[in-house]
Amino acid sequence: MPDPSLQVTQEPVETLERGRMLLLSVFVIEVLLSIILLATSWPSGAGGIIVRLAIEIILMVAIYNGGEIIRTFWVFRSLVSLIFFTYLFGVSHQPMTLLMAFYAAFSAYIVRFSPPVSAFIEYQDKKNGAQR
Repeated sequence: MPDPSLQVTQEPVETLERGRMLLLSVFVIEVLLSIILLATSWPSGAGGIIVRLAIEIILMVAIYNGGEIIRTFWVFRSLVSLIFFTYLFGVSHQPMTLLMAFYAAFSAYIVRFSPPVSAFIEYQDKKNGAQR
């Protein structure tokens, strides 16, 4: 039987697992879309996309490890991406840029407002905070 003093959250394990899987799904789709965007814009826009992909991965790792400030920054990043990709769609009329814009908004919503994701991030924050 687990030690009750090690309990860091009141959330059921199923909720935490659902939040973890949802968060990982958002991250995997985001990386795949970035790779597709990189492949379709090679070599002209590759530098900016590679830098953006590196920043996204760093943010994803920080969010997964539990970080409220990083999570808020993800929402800000998503809103800026939404504006940027919507502008690009208006200029280039490429469907991929519109898809990236809508996915940026969707990922911001999931990361910020999904109760299972919130529970998982809180759990990770408490768990990792206890280890520091």
